[in-house]
Amino acid sequence: MFLFPLIGFAFIGYGFFIFFSQSNNPSADAFFPLLFFSIIGIVFMGMVFTSPQSITIEGKSLLIKYFFSQKTLLADEIASIDLRYTQTRNGKNYFIAITTSNKKTLRISSLAPSLPIVYLVLKNWHKKNIGLS
Repeated sequence: MFLFPLIGFAFIGYGFFIFFSQSNNPSADAFFPLLFFSIIGIVFMGMVFTSPQSITIEGKSLLIKYFFSQKTLLADEIASIDLRYTQTRNGKNYFIAITTSNKKTLRISSLAPSLPIVYLVLKNWHKKNIGLS
């Protein structure tokens, strides 16, 4: 979890190093490495900050914790929980899709112990708690 921001800061730092080590008068040639490495660093850090860090089930509510925030969903607010995939050149990338009643979809792609186990636990929890008052 802490490796991705470290890699992001390393790319940004390397971009600044290239930018300022070119000469006393930095030109547009030195700006492009700075831009390239900064964008890569921001993407790596964005991956960490926008992906769910943990999921906690508390009765009829589902607490999804992100790096800086958290979101609580009630079982009645969730329309469906599905295991989906996207096809890539290297195979399939599986993720859990939580669709809310207002048609918004939350994607969960990397959680321990494993994605199929998390999917089955969430699916059984949702089936057990919908429609209960």
